[in-house]
Amino acid sequence: MNVLSDSIYKCVLNTIAVSSLLLLLLLKTGAASAGDPSLSLSPVIGPPGTPVVLTGTGFPANRTGTAWFDTDMDGQEAGEPSVSVSSDGSGRLSAAGALNVPGTLPGYYPVRVRLSVDGSYYVTYSLFKVRQPNITIGLGSGPPGTPVIISGTDFAANASGWIWFDKNKDYGRDAGEPAMWATTGSNGDFRGALIIPNVEPGSYPILADIPNDGNNDGWTSFSVVSQFILSQNSGPPGAVIAVTGKGLGEGIVWFDTDNDGIVEADEPSTTANEAYGRITASLAVPNVSQGTYPVKLSINNNVQCTVNFTVKGQSLSLSARKGRPGDNIVVTGTLFPQNTTGRIWFDSDGNSIKDPSEIYEDVTTTNSGDFTTNIYIPSVTPGAYAIMAEIPGGAAFKPAAAVSVMPAPSLSLNLNSGPAGTFVVVNGRDFAADTAGSIWFDIERNGEKDLNEPSITMESNEYGAFRTVLTVPDVSPGAYGIYAAVPDWGEPEAWGDFYVDNVDHALPGQLEISSVTPYDGAEYVNRFPNISLIFNTTIVKGPDYNSIVLSDEDGNTVKVNAAMTGQTVNIRPAGLLKAAKTYMLLVPALAVLDTAGSGMAEDYIITFTTKYTQVSE
Repeated sequence: MNVLSDSIYKCVLNTIAVSSLLLLLLLKTGAASAGDPSLSLSPVIGPPGTPVVLTGTGFPANRTGTAWFDTDMDGQEAGEPSVSVSSDGSGRLSAAGALNVPGTLPGYYPVRVRLSVDGSYYVTYSLFKVRQPNITIGLGSGPPGTPVIISGTDFAANASGWIWFDKNKDYGRDAGEPAMWATTGSNGDFRGALIIPNVEPGSYPILADIPNDGNNDGWTSFSVVSQFILSQNSGPPGAVIAVTGKGLGEGIVWFDTDNDGIVEADEPSTTANEAYGRITASLAVPNVSQGTYPVKLSINNNVQCTVNFTVKGQSLSLSARKGRPGDNIVVTGTLFPQNTTGRIWFDSDGNSIKDPSEIYEDVTTTNSGDFTTNIYIPSVTPGAYAIMAEIPGGAAFKPAAAVSVMPAPSLSLNLNSGPAGTFVVVNGRDFAADTAGSIWFDIERNGEKDLNEPSITMESNEYGAFRTVLTVPDVSPGAYGIYAAVPDWGEPEAWGDFYVDNVDHALPGQLEISSVTPYDGAEYVNRFPNISLIFNTTIVKGPDYNSIVLSDEDGNTVKVNAAMTGQTVNIRPAGLLKAAKTYMLLVPALAVLDTAGSGMAEDYIITFTTKYTQVSE
């Protein structure tokens, strides 16, 4: 039999004691971990009205309490949706029923559980995301009587309630307002239809209360417009025209020959009948001179609608409606007296009288009452003028045709100075339309395009405008001209001055954005944001400055206004952005340049999401 020494015996006892303590600690840690409360929600996201089932584990055993939807997030239950909860002997939590999500703004809200424990309370929570229901309509505008298809998504599933047209715009459903009872499917969607009532033109809410609990869960707007239509917009005296309208009331329709807004005895008029906002009437075109006259509708002595009607008769047509001094215009006349002599003239002073100083051409009409002749544009200031006809001489009715005298062609440069290699954006306007030409940097300073000078071939658009980019050549510092010739073989028509300085070239891609507001990925951004880009140096407009684009998540482009100052570009949308939409801003690499002509290394893109819009109750 082996006998342990005292020292060995004590060592064994110590080992057993330490091991026991470690085992107890491990068991205690595991028990605590297993008992941590866990509150589960099903589902964890949904619109108002969604029933939420609560379960949990690890709670204090055999306790009772309350669960509630903490809409004001103050940790207190005060008139908020609630349900009784209890835990069993194993700490499993269950609720007496589902907790219905109340009507509230989209966002995250705590669902809290409070259990009574030894004279105190045990409280925990889990987050639920309230999703915004959405309404879309097949038509966004129309006259009274228009049927509108209404679709809803993200509403409470398998719920019923009202959709209605809010005639008095009080965001409540009132008697006499078009309404429909709708029931959502398992996905929270519905589809219905309403007929637009006979209301005044304007924007009106279409609302949905689903489930039917008195809360407006979704809304959109419909623009009611009036229509005032002529069966034809031109014709000779004596022609009968039909007048129809929608969204209007009973009144008087008349041919306002003197355009004074007053129904006079010699002006054709009739009473327009009203039925559900519709009117019908007919008028005979009076015996008046050729020209454009208003047909008007007056309701209660107030002019409500106006549509122009053109009375046809003697007329002039021009080969060109615009030109510059010296340009030749072919003038054709029709429906004049046959085989009659008269004249046409350029009415330089706008008094409709042939003055001795005004250029003119004698004409004689054919057997059909037609003629063709030429007249040139005299040296007058830019503006609108008339070419007039008097056939025969002294005739009271003098038909006219308008011609616009265009200003001289001009160039504008986005930069007027810079080093060799700088990109210069050249914009031209008031040149010959749809014509090929060239732009060049006049190194020789002789006003002519020489072979050694950099040039760009371009073509003006239908308005005589163009836009191109020219690179400053490697020349000595000093003042130079950038010239344009349109057509290419013609004389230079316009030029701009450019000063070449001795600034060193920057490395390509050196320009960077130092900061941006709002930041990339920002949420709850104001719907009329000022997007500010701050660069690392002074900047100028680049060739792609007008290609800065703001678009929404559906790919729709938003019109923006961009302004540049120093190192900053500020961008604002032209109107309010849509609520709860993600937008993307694209700034091309060459949208802006530093003073040495260097852009960014790559396109710059940020995204942000706009705020939700609360529905007024």
